[in-house]
Amino acid sequence: MPDFRRFNQQVNDHTALDEVFFHWGVPLTTGALDRWEKTDTRGILSLSTAPGGGSEIGTPREVARGLKDLGMPRIYRAKRNDSPIYDRLDVAKVLKPPKVAFMWTPLTRGSPNVPGNDPNDYFPGRKYVDWVGTDVYAKFGNETLFRNLTRFFNHKRGFPFILAEYGAWDNDVSGAFTRRIHEWSRKRKRVRALVYFRSVDRKNEFNLQHYPGAETRCKTSSTGTGTPRTRPARRIEP
Repeated sequence: MPDFRRFNQQVNDHTALDEVFFHWGVPLTTGALDRWEKTDTRGILSLSTAPGGGSEIGTPREVARGLKDLGMPRIYRAKRNDSPIYDRLDVAKVLKPPKVAFMWTPLTRGSPNVPGNDPNDYFPGRKYVDWVGTDVYAKFGNETLFRNLTRFFNHKRGFPFILAEYGAWDNDVSGAFTRRIHEWSRKRKRVRALVYFRSVDRKNEFNLQHYPGAETRCKTSSTGTGTPRTRPARRIEP
């Protein structure tokens, strides 16, 4: 995994999370599980809700129907372990805590930003979401971005929060945007993870070597005590 090792060298630490992007219907056997095991990371699987580039799946019911069409297991969520739905499916009375969490990570504003297209209009509901997050990039790193980010963060109270994609692309040579994102995250206890996006291509425009200030910021980022924030996956609690 030369791309993974290269990034660890750039930030001078072991990356705890590894996000893999999959098109709808592509099986994990194409490499994600093997990659996570070899890199000792906790895997994040990013799935588009648009099967085959068609109309987006907008509701949990439609998502479940899509899983059924693909021959994949259905998603069951219940408020208690003795729910009748489990009796019908011959599920054990006592269930172990799940090792899989569902993250809902839309943009912080509609695209296009018109009435009825706000991200909150598409929220699946608390029964279907474990984490909430969004994406932020230096290319759009103005005051509007941080205002929308803070508004979105405050609107979804009660959930652990993740920056599922953040990056220096395409103008954070000084590292000012990366520094501000790190500071914004440290001030909010619900922010539990940040995922730097740079793909598996070590030379594309998302990579840290093109932004020396941001690379330095990532390398020196700490909790305030000098301890790096990233940790091997085995130390992260579900």
